[in-house]
Amino acid sequence: MPSAVVEAVAGGGGAGRKRSGRPAAAVAVAPHLIHRNKSCAPAVELLADASPGVVSQELVVGSDKWEAATVADRERHQERVQRYGLAHRRSQLMGGYLATVGTPRAVELAAALGSCGTYLEFRNYPRLARTRLHAARFCQRDKLCPLCAIRRGAKRLRRYVARVLEVLGERPHLVCVMYTHTVKNGPELLDRFEHLARALRVSLMRRRQSHRRRPSAWAPALGLAYSIEIKRGAGSGEHHPHAHTVALVPACLDLAEHQAELRREWRGITADSQQVHVRAFDYVLKGLAANEAAIASDLVEVFKYALKFSEMSLADCWNAAQLLHGRRLVGSAGALYGVPEPEDLLDDQVQEDEPFVQLLYRHVAGGWGGGGYELAQGLGVMS
Repeated sequence: MPSAVVEAVAGGGGAGRKRSGRPAAAVAVAPHLIHRNKSCAPAVELLADASPGVVSQELVVGSDKWEAATVADRERHQERVQRYGLAHRRSQLMGGYLATVGTPRAVELAAALGSCGTYLEFRNYPRLARTRLHAARFCQRDKLCPLCAIRRGAKRLRRYVARVLEVLGERPHLVCVMYTHTVKNGPELLDRFEHLARALRVSLMRRRQSHRRRPSAWAPALGLAYSIEIKRGAGSGEHHPHAHTVALVPACLDLAEHQAELRREWRGITADSQQVHVRAFDYVLKGLAANEAAIASDLVEVFKYALKFSEMSLADCWNAAQLLHGRRLVGSAGALYGVPEPEDLLDDQVQEDEPFVQLLYRHVAGGWGGGGYELAQGLGVMS
């Protein structure tokens, strides 16, 4: 394999280190890279991991198309490592805070966060122009650790995109829409969360029973999946839980009327809110065919992580993690029911006999820019 392949993957010393030899500035980058509305981080990971692991007949090593794919993969990989560095930095801050809390549980979690993400082992597959996360140490405390939350969101997103495309292929009369349900803000997080979760349960129960009892505004959704997100209201500063749902509905459905019906029903269930927003996915609005990229670009809003880390203090995150421990923040029904949860947080791997370049990163704490990942080892092509 050409040596240029190994150099391209390494990217001039690794995505975690600048040419000056100092670690990349993780904290100096805008905090919205950790989370922002319409965040595309999990979608980027999904699309970077879209290859099924089989050498494409169209991707000939040495061709212009292969060169372009290799450059694009290198850029995605470098952005990914930098994003993981930012998330890891927040995890370390959270661990430091928990150590000061001092309770046995907090100290235990601080140790878990401290060891999370200390190394990342990627494998670059030159013939496929793909780079996969092959091994890492994860704490899997998604409500406290942004790094684990990013990874779980990406894995979950990939699985639901596959299921949505499968259902749309079998039922071409369906399209994807997004519901956003909110409840009135309040000072007590658990009270507001339970209020929202209870209203969702009632809505889904009415949907299931709509053919036997009274009609439900959710009845047109032949398949749906939702997640609950926690943040503080920008103006009030009070807790603002809300739910994002992807729903598969008939293309002929009048969305304006559908939204009005959902609002009336939601008001009757919650008694304090009628804020429900319905919009079609962008591919529907643009009249395009559904494909992996089109579905992922909107579905990421549902399966991003539950806590807006960049908008919450460390104390808020700790409080939320304790109150919501053991509570389910995602759900599904109908044609989207039964999608399995990720068993691990690593990328799906390719066939064992595919040659690869091993890239081992370690996290450098502190120092210039707050630390980041540096390429500790970039080995040659293996098979």
